[in-house]
Amino acid sequence: MKHKVKPINNYVNAQNRAYNIKMGNLIAASKNKKTSALFSMLLILLLIACRPTPAASQNMSINGVSDSVNMALNYLAGRQQADGGFAEPGGSSSELLTTWVIPAIVSAGQDPKLWKKGGKSPIDFLASQAGGWQKLTDVERACFALASAGVDPRSFQGRNLVAEINANVFPDGRIGNSVNEHVWGTIALSSASERLPSNCVGWLSSVQNTDGGFSFATGAASDPDDTGAALQALLAAGADPESQTVDRALKYLVFCQGDDGGFKWKSDFSNSASTAWAVQGISAAGEDADSDSWQKNGKTPVVFILKMQQPDGHIKYTNSSDAKPVWMTAEAVPALLKRPYPLNFTPKPKTTVDGTQTAPTVSTNSTNDSKDSSDSRSAVENNTSGENKSSASTESTEISGTAQTPARSSGETPNDMTTSTAGSGSTVFSSGRKSNSLNLPAFIALSGAYIAALILSFLTAFLYRNNKKASGNYQDIPTTEN
Repeated sequence: MKHKVKPINNYVNAQNRAYNIKMGNLIAASKNKKTSALFSMLLILLLIACRPTPAASQNMSINGVSDSVNMALNYLAGRQQADGGFAEPGGSSSELLTTWVIPAIVSAGQDPKLWKKGGKSPIDFLASQAGGWQKLTDVERACFALASAGVDPRSFQGRNLVAEINANVFPDGRIGNSVNEHVWGTIALSSASERLPSNCVGWLSSVQNTDGGFSFATGAASDPDDTGAALQALLAAGADPESQTVDRALKYLVFCQGDDGGFKWKSDFSNSASTAWAVQGISAAGEDADSDSWQKNGKTPVVFILKMQQPDGHIKYTNSSDAKPVWMTAEAVPALLKRPYPLNFTPKPKTTVDGTQTAPTVSTNSTNDSKDSSDSRSAVENNTSGENKSSASTESTEISGTAQTPARSSGETPNDMTTSTAGSGSTVFSSGRKSNSLNLPAFIALSGAYIAALILSFLTAFLYRNNKKASGNYQDIPTTEN
């Protein structure tokens, strides 16, 4: 009987071996599948981690800018004097300075009439100064500031500032006797919702320098401050943002941009004043000064201004100069908010090649529904006094110039741009604008991600092949012992 049990035992043993092999294969296959899944998960995580991310300057945090603006406003509030005006540290209230602070306050959605010190507001202070406005630029600045604050400039302390500006309009559409007076007259009248001279845009376009920029006077060298101001005046007066005049002015600003993202004039260093006016000009043209198109070494003009902000909230002029902190701060606020002057002007978005529109993300808050403010130009440098302005060095403590760009004759061309002659022998830039191209670090990161993906794909395929081979062994397991 013993010899008859052997086949049964052999059969049972064979079945047990077959079961164990199957279970082993199943466990191995399961492990391989888990490994494959793990590799797949690692692949996904690697792609997410290595994907090229936009530069920090490209996606400026709205909260970050808001915090900076709030800090700046708090600093300005601390510089208000008992008479309602504003003063630089160690100084007394200045009518010039106060007319720059008012539109900055309005650009942030606040009402300057509610900013009181000793019971007096900035408007009260201007009222005390109204009798001294003699020069056209004084009248233009006051008209602009008052209209920005929702105060009627046609009836202020017995003066009709709008009528006084209109009295200086010439038959050719020019306002005043200089580019500076024309620009500020345009901005002031626009802020007061006044009809502009019929050839306002045409005259300003005719005095554009051959390098594409503008200056405070005809025949003078271009600078980024006056160019930013002129862009705001042109667009507010109805110029086409796609026009050659606007395009050339923007190309000139490209030339003036420094490696740190800011703008400079007659100096190797960018300054916050020129940068602020350039940003407002760019915004008026319907472009975003915090986008890839305006990056330099991954830094935009907005980032440059933010880096100039000090712990107490004020904005430095340059890294090495802290001149006119109240003035610089007042200029920086609307630029950070990307709100061009006049504030009652809404920029028309630019249309890109792919049909999409790019426009600055501007705050729509205002204390005045029908009129906001207008302004353009680096207050410190754009000193709308109409006088000749001396250029400010980076170490200077007095800034009365118009901008900060390498000085050159009107016929000189930036060496990083090609030019072509058009029309009446004028020189226009045919290149030099930046394109949204992939930068080198992003390219390297993207390449590394795809190489890693390729390697993991091969590993996954290899494991999958082994899984199939393992599962095929089930049919080869004997069920009986010979």
